[in-house]
Amino acid sequence: MSKNICLLIIAIAIATKGLAQLDSVALAKIADKIELNFELFKEEEFGPVRLSIANTKVLIPHNDDVTAQIRTLLFTGEFKDTKSLFAWLLPIVDKIALKRYFEINDDLYTKYASLYSNMVTATCPCFNDFEKVGVQNISRDSNSINGLRHIWDDTSFLSAYRKKILSLDNNSKIRFLQGLVRYAQVNCDNYFKILTKSSLNELPERFDKGWENFKISKFFDMVHYDVSAQTDSLLQIFPSFKQYLPELQKIASIYQKNPLLQLPTTRLVQQPGFDRNTSFFVIYSNGKPTILGQAVYEVGTDKFMPYIKKLTFYARENLQNIKNLEKSMPPLPFADSRD
Repeated sequence: MSKNICLLIIAIAIATKGLAQLDSVALAKIADKIELNFELFKEEEFGPVRLSIANTKVLIPHNDDVTAQIRTLLFTGEFKDTKSLFAWLLPIVDKIALKRYFEINDDLYTKYASLYSNMVTATCPCFNDFEKVGVQNISRDSNSINGLRHIWDDTSFLSAYRKKILSLDNNSKIRFLQGLVRYAQVNCDNYFKILTKSSLNELPERFDKGWENFKISKFFDMVHYDVSAQTDSLLQIFPSFKQYLPELQKIASIYQKNPLLQLPTTRLVQQPGFDRNTSFFVIYSNGKPTILGQAVYEVGTDKFMPYIKKLTFYARENLQNIKNLEKSMPPLPFADSRD
């Protein structure tokens, strides 16, 4: 896709929402990542499923600039939730990504661009209710019939189209028509809505669930950086960690004494105003769990990316009802055993 068209799409998108927080470079980078993942999953047939996979891989929460940018958008107050945000964002980045993908990977996309463009420009307005009408009913839909009638009356256009079709062998005709369909799906808004529908329906919920898991992952990162003494990394996700050095030292000590101990078992306790998680450090012997300690921590979400805000550690001897707690522990996980 030409750079000018890409910039035009982005400029219009930003202008309509007034989002100076996400500039054209950021949008283009998101599109680049979607295009890359769309290419990686080429074993999937072109369509909504493949696009949904690519979108999910890029846009669900990770420790990267894309998640920070999405959070930046949510902080603007211009979107009431992730559903409304993705309703704005996805059509922009997906269109850029797919145009770029086909121009790089599909020789027909550029070889017949002019003919495809004329065909789509002529037919797209005929199918304003394409999804509602359905492919099987197009021949009986009055709007579609009236729109197509203008095409049949354009003899010069039909002549060019027929000339090209008749010049191709059977295999080339099939490829030509497949290329036309792909071009229409990307460049005709009525088709494009169908292509992105699955992503628009599924991604907001996937992002919200992923965000909850992402918040919990900050605690796992904290444990890793604490035990491995990576203070610079620890500072990034736990800005006030120096206030909690005694707690962190106790956690590090548990791992030093129990080298087979892996990630703690985390449970979420949701209360109004903040997220509080509780994690148990559990080691198994002969399949039976032994709780070595408990950490209660608060995740801060008042910044673009989540971070550990508070931390309290309780040693085994300070826990009440320890036997009942151990009975409630999950079955032996992975290799977390001394067997």
